Order: sequence, then C-alpha cells, then structure tokens
Amino acid sequence: LGSNDGGGDAKDITIEMAPVDGLSVFAGYAEISQGGPVGEDALHGTYGFTYAAGPMSFGMQQSYVNNDSGATTTVNYYDNVNWGVAFNVNDNLSVSYAEYDSEEHLGTSGGQNLKIDSLQVTYNMGGATLKFAETNADDALYAADADNKATTIALGLAF
Repeated sequence: LGSNDGGGDAKDITIEMAPVDGLSVFAGYAEISQGGPVGEDALHGTYGFTYAAGPMSFGMQQSYVNNDSGATTTVNYYDNVNWGVAFNVNDNLSVSYAEYDSEEHLGTSGGQNLKIDSLQVTYNMGGATLKFAETNADDALYAADADNKATTIALGLAF
C-alpha cells in the first residue's frame, strides 16, 4: 500500500520467554506504514526483562520509537529506558521505585531529555489501604526547564 489513497499497513512481532524460574524476557518490533500524502511511517522496538525472587521484583525495558517524516524540525526518534524495583516488606507494606529516561532526537536541532522518577509506598490494614507516591519530572513534555513534582496521598476503604 502506501499510495496517496490514505491506505497503510502494519506488521509486528513479539517474543516472550521464561528461561528460569522468576525471570521473564521479552522483545518486540513493529512497523507502521500510514500511506497517504502526509502519512508518517513509524518503527517501534523494545526489549527487556522482569525478575521476581521472594519479596523482591525488578524490571528493565529499552524502547525505540521512530516517527521520521524526513523533516528536520520534527522528532525523528525517541530512545527510552525505564526500570523499577519493588519490595514487599511484609504482608501489609510494600515499597517501589521507578525511573524513566527518554531522549528526544530531532533532525538537525538536537532535542531534550525527559526524566521521571517515582517512589511509592503502600500500607494495607484490614479493609483500609494507604498509598503514598512522590513523582518528579525533569523537562516534562520535552520542554527545557519544565520541571514538575507531584505528591499523592490516597486512602481506600473497603466495606
């Protein structure tokens, strides 16, 4: 396809396996051809793993997103890395931390780095759940010095 009729096509593949107890490994790739006079083609790829042992789990993922239209002022691609770790202290308390880093690559004008980190704590007692999250974003929406911080405290009650 890919003609001026607005048609397009897409292909993707994913692979996941668990080579040892507690470990999951995955990879994926996709191609999207949007066709038409202004359609952009896209390529997406990712790979990563998760591992759980006892009360602890850890995961990491690398991904790549290419939306190259050929213009030098649009985003040509994003290179992303994220990881997280979680620990169940006991049956009632869990703590987790995650980071996400995304590099924006523009044609000839560079780009920004978006960075997000978040700490979460959850405590359960009977029918009550107390949740806390502290999240920070540097260069949010890929805009220089657009830093955001959010603190969330939530109480859930089950009746």
